[in-house]
Amino acid sequence: MRTPDGQEFWNAGEYHEIVPHEKIVSSMYFSDSKGNKVEPEHYGIKHEAHRWRL
Repeated sequence: MRTPDGQEFWNAGEYHEIVPHEKIVSSMYFSDSKGNKVEPEHYGIKHEAHRWRL
């Protein structure tokens, strides 16, 4: 993702479980440009320990 001022943010994710026509369990996280996990603070984002479930 690129902000209007040109700053780049990267993210990556993993699939943990797939049950066809029933559910997909996945995670998404901030990463560097090579896909290595980084903390939100790396991009100046205050970390909030929320977990989302859709």
